Amino acid sequence: MALFRNNADTPMAKQRSGAPAPPGQVNIIGQGTVIEGGLQANSDVRISGKVIGNVNVEGKTVITPEGVVEGEIRSRLLKAGGVAYVREDPRAFLAIEEVIRIILDAGGIPCYPVLLDNADGEITDYESNYDRLYKNLTDLNVYSLELIPGRNDHGILTDFVHYFDEKGFVITFGTEHNTPFLDPLTITARGGCPLGSYLEQVSYRGACVIAAHQYLRSINEKGFLDERGIPGTNRDQLASLGHGLIQQFINQPT
Repeated sequence: MALFRNNADTPMAKQRSGAPAPPGQVNIIGQGTVIEGGLQANSDVRISGKVIGNVNVEGKTVITPEGVVEGEIRSRLLKAGGVAYVREDPRAFLAIEEVIRIILDAGGIPCYPVLLDNADGEITDYESNYDRLYKNLTDLNVYSLELIPGRNDHGILTDFVHYFDEKGFVITFGTEHNTPFLDPLTITARGGCPLGSYLEQVSYRGACVIAAHQYLRSINEKGFLDERGIPGTNRDQLASLGHGLIQQFINQPT
């Protein structure tokens, strides 16, 4: 295995600056090669080895299944393939309370994106205890959830949704977006399992509440939440208003 280290005079491995890369040139980091300190290139890069540090590429970056990057990647195109780890810099993120305040001030509804179970039936510690998750979210004045059911077991999904639906949360569903495939827009649970009438009703009601909230906020009236972010309007009344708005939009002359 090869190992390259940068010294103080060479902060990262890079091509000679100022010289454009020849057309079609591809820099290859071969399997078994480790580069520490980062990588900079004017042309395409194919990584089958390991890069510890940031990758700054003017061309395309291709990480093969064997390749690993531990750092930030800046590239015109990053193709699907190997594993990339990015260290989170806390300075790049606002405090969650500040983010929620921004959303509320803009007239929106703060929403928690739920992961729930993976293909092995594992659930993150943060979401595994529904009572604890409920307390954590309501302490932050978050009363809305969104899920991507295609990732989840139908039974686990139903139990989770039923718990928070009974608590008065607004719940909506969506389709997978972190994929290169053209998945159907019809929402199903993992393995193409149909949602069933209960989950479909919950999701549609959530969409109706959001439509009503947006309409009411547009005419400077209170929607689902008050100025503190706490639900202050009956959810079912909002759902009824939102259903009417959606039907009006659908049936309007084209």
